[in-house]
Amino acid sequence: MKQVYFFLLFSLLLQVNHTVAQEILPKIKFEKTDKQRMPFNAVPDSKWRDKFPWVANKDGERRHVPVKTLAEGQQDWVSASLSDTLNFDWSQIEFFYGKKRLLPQIVSASKVILSIENPEVSYEIGAYFKKRPVGKLRTTVLQKKKRKVVIVPLVASQMNQTFIEKQLNKIYEQANTEWTMRIESPFIHPLFNHKTVFGAPSGSFQFTGQMRLLRDKYFDKNRMVDEEAYYIFVIPAFSDSSKIGFTIPYKSMGFVPYNQNETQFSIQLARVLAQGIGGLDNSWVNVPESGSSNNLMDTTSGTDLLFFQLEKLQNPDYFFSTRDGFELVKTSNGTVCYLFWEEDKKGNIKWDGKSVVRSLKRPFKKNFLAYRFDVKFAVLRPFYRLGPYYISILNFIFVGIILWLIFFLRRKFKSIWSKTRWKRYLRRPFFWMKLLAGIYLIYLSFSWGNSILDQFKLLTGPMPELNGFTYEKVKKNLFSNVQFRKESEYGVSSEILIQKKGKWSFKQAKSVIYLEVVEEKNGQKKLKYRTSSDYLILRTKDYKERVYNHYIVVSMRDVSGKFLEQEVYNYSGEKLDQLEDHPNVPKRVLVFVNGYRPTSNGRNFNEAFQDIVSAGLEFPNSTNFVYNFDRYEYWEPWGEINLQFQNKINPSVTLYADGHFSVSTSNYRSLLNFSRVAHIYPKRCDNPKKHVCQKVKNDDFLKFISPTKKTENLIDRFANKKGFDYRKAKGQIAGMNVLQELNRYPGMSKNDTLFIVAHSMGFAYSLGMIDVLRGEINFGGFYIVAPENAKSGEIIKEEWKEIWQYGSNFKLSDEDAPCLQDGVAPQSGVAGLPMDKRVFIPENLYNRKGFFDSHFIGYYDWILKLEKRDKGFIKQR
Repeated sequence: MKQVYFFLLFSLLLQVNHTVAQEILPKIKFEKTDKQRMPFNAVPDSKWRDKFPWVANKDGERRHVPVKTLAEGQQDWVSASLSDTLNFDWSQIEFFYGKKRLLPQIVSASKVILSIENPEVSYEIGAYFKKRPVGKLRTTVLQKKKRKVVIVPLVASQMNQTFIEKQLNKIYEQANTEWTMRIESPFIHPLFNHKTVFGAPSGSFQFTGQMRLLRDKYFDKNRMVDEEAYYIFVIPAFSDSSKIGFTIPYKSMGFVPYNQNETQFSIQLARVLAQGIGGLDNSWVNVPESGSSNNLMDTTSGTDLLFFQLEKLQNPDYFFSTRDGFELVKTSNGTVCYLFWEEDKKGNIKWDGKSVVRSLKRPFKKNFLAYRFDVKFAVLRPFYRLGPYYISILNFIFVGIILWLIFFLRRKFKSIWSKTRWKRYLRRPFFWMKLLAGIYLIYLSFSWGNSILDQFKLLTGPMPELNGFTYEKVKKNLFSNVQFRKESEYGVSSEILIQKKGKWSFKQAKSVIYLEVVEEKNGQKKLKYRTSSDYLILRTKDYKERVYNHYIVVSMRDVSGKFLEQEVYNYSGEKLDQLEDHPNVPKRVLVFVNGYRPTSNGRNFNEAFQDIVSAGLEFPNSTNFVYNFDRYEYWEPWGEINLQFQNKINPSVTLYADGHFSVSTSNYRSLLNFSRVAHIYPKRCDNPKKHVCQKVKNDDFLKFISPTKKTENLIDRFANKKGFDYRKAKGQIAGMNVLQELNRYPGMSKNDTLFIVAHSMGFAYSLGMIDVLRGEINFGGFYIVAPENAKSGEIIKEEWKEIWQYGSNFKLSDEDAPCLQDGVAPQSGVAGLPMDKRVFIPENLYNRKGFFDSHFIGYYDWILKLEKRDKGFIKQR
């Protein structure tokens, strides 16, 4: 019997040992190597750790992983170390870059070198033991960039161009960027000299008046501006000697104080360019202590950049602006591209005989068409513009008729009143009713006037109002001249403005412009405009593709008219090669769609809306552009919630769309109405187990009959379907702009996968985007956070691989107390989305609930902390 027990005990121990052995796995640690070409970023111990991507194990535990930067198409190396060489060896470990296996070069029992050949896309590098992951490394692949910078000194001092350019390129090697530099002669102007001290800007997003004056004087004097270059003014000094440079994110112009130490000057220059190219922040707030690193944006002598900074330096791919209507703006999209050129009397486009696209002026893209009125009757011809309304003599005639009617009817009714002896106290209310009706009719007359003018709009033809103007003056006056009107463009088109003998005309065209260079018998080459199309057609390559971007096709013909060659350029002037077989790697595309933007810099959503309540001001509606950074600082200030979503979804491309529109488009229908409700709505109850918020004092005309009313009735509002549909329609413009960003080459988005994070008003806007993007990209995940007027929208659940709605629990059997409801956007279910796809704010976040708090995007970081077993969990990509 003892032998049996001993045998059973021995078997049990073997089983336990076997189980333990099964749970012991090797650990692979990725590290930099002296052989590497591009930077390797290990996970730091500082607060920068939260910016690094992470992976979750089977138990849901999260672990941050390092990141290796790679140059597109260039071989690179990384090392891997094995922590336990007693129980494991390299023959048991497999490495993969995406699905491609990597063969390690063994250096020692504990170390190998991995070679990554010709990387094209940012795959993970994974180490596997018996097909189980034992190590992860994220990569980011950077394209080769060639950029130009023009140095404009105010200081008459010798600057070693070769040395500074070499130092600049040494810093930017890590960004796979090569700079070409040109140093101009000192700029001389009576207002500026080598002793001029420049005032330090008070903020981050606006040039000082002194800076703008220098900018204007320089560019007015130097008309031959290189539109592909960055302009850096080297000034004598800033009044604040600690400021080593200044620019605005995504601007191609900056200011750097002169420094005799050319190595230090090169670092200052690199830092300012990094701010202009990628919007890199020179502030070290909420990150490691200033001066604690060798980062370019930290210390005055640092040159290193982290992977997420390098990614930003890849953007934008197109052109920048030194001057425009906003100080902080960068876009490479717009549904309408504007082209300017000059023609001779025979209709030939004037050009330099070398570069066609450089001979065409390509100043901007907009999301609207400009057209003029061809009004032959003086009474209808507009002479002033009041907001969206055009004022003509007809408006004054109509106002006169209304006032005469009010006066006439007043006398008429007074006579009738005296004869019928109606009660006199009814006369005054009746008079005010007539007056209000008259004012309303006058208001309607502005819309009627616009409708009448639309009958005279001219889409192609002469523009006599601009005759004699220079190109710069036309560009400046095109959208401010009262004779022209703007109309939203929901498709993709072009507007061509042509100068001929000092006279201007315009032509509306489609998205692809076809030009021809024709060789004549005398050897001269003439450039002509032929046609436009929605299709990119290349006869020399038997190529035809429907496009959603702007292209310029230049065809070369010989004397006999035979096609010799056809070249394709995008709007920024970049030549596109390999159209038929251009590499098209599948990408994950993440689009953030923000909601209403309050006119406040309050520290939280509550403070921001309280400012609105008191100030009663709103930002203009969205311009419908799409950006590759958080243009309006809607997401990033609140715990960088956008980066948290990015770490989850791991996108190749991240875009930001602006779904901001007036409160008049919401269920509240007016800012005044919203402000009234926000003011009287009860605050969150102190005791979560004893709510006293079910009723509030009645503040409307029924207060004498019923002194209180249900709190929920304040926010249980009739759906504003018209406002919702308006926002949705504008979202279609943004959808077209997303297609432009993804389709630099036609058809590139077809194998991409879309993920959308939409908040508040952004839900309606995102539905408009989806209508345009459907069929042009695959749908991955749709994450709807606190949607405004959700019941007016409808989704097709089956076309999304992952979809959730997050928000407060309202008008359901187990709803939260009134004081915990989202009062900004009272929640309702999205049509087409079943209840099991709705996720409510967790009960343990009581202090994050309330009229404002339940809507605040910064408080929705709990979404990213959900476990795999929880509703609303977002799959880690």
